[in-house]
Amino acid sequence: MVNFTLGHVLHTVHGVFDVKHGALHFNPATNKISGEILVDATSGRRGSDRRDKKMHQQILESAHYPDIVFRPDRVYGQLVVQGTSRSVCGTQRA
Repeated sequence: MVNFTLGHVLHTVHGVFDVKHGALHFNPATNKISGEILVDATSGRRGSDRRDKKMHQQILESAHYPDIVFRPDRVYGQLVVQGTSRSVCGTQRA
């Protein structure tokens, strides 16, 4: 599962997507990360059926684009060897 958080003018939006598959490789000395995660775009949910429907139809167009590929290149924060980390992965924007 991939959790997401988006800042919005009136509130912050939280949601989740299911992962189809993927693998990441992390170098703790440089905070560099490589690999990719394939996410099921049609699984995205935020807890509101009406808003989720709008997200899928008007924003993600998940019926036409059912996959989201995430290829991070760096990590912000600390990653723990075992357990859950609250770090953020990022990519360079084109």
